[in-house]
Amino acid sequence: MRKTPVEGNDLLGIVDAAQREKVLLTRSGKPVAIVWGIQNKDAEDLFYESSPEFWKMIEERRREEGGVPLEQVETQIAVEEAKLARAKPKQRRGRATRRTGR
Repeated sequence: MRKTPVEGNDLLGIVDAAQREKVLLTRSGKPVAIVWGIQNKDAEDLFYESSPEFWKMIEERRREEGGVPLEQVETQIAVEEAKLARAKPKQRRGRATRRTGR
């Protein structure tokens, strides 16, 4: 994390730096804020990352018994991919022919 004073600093420079690492802003040597770049995030990511209700739901789901074992999910995916592979029309090999108007 980069540490930089608020006084006399270039805001655009801070924003650019925050895209690479968190920037701790200080005033008179004391922390006052953290700037965290979000250039590669969308609104939905930001909403869920900061939503206490979302994280509460995640925590509850993690405590629940049951669920689907990973092996079962992987097997189901493999079966579905195999079906799709068999359903694909096979491409013919050979020379392309050109039709003429004769």
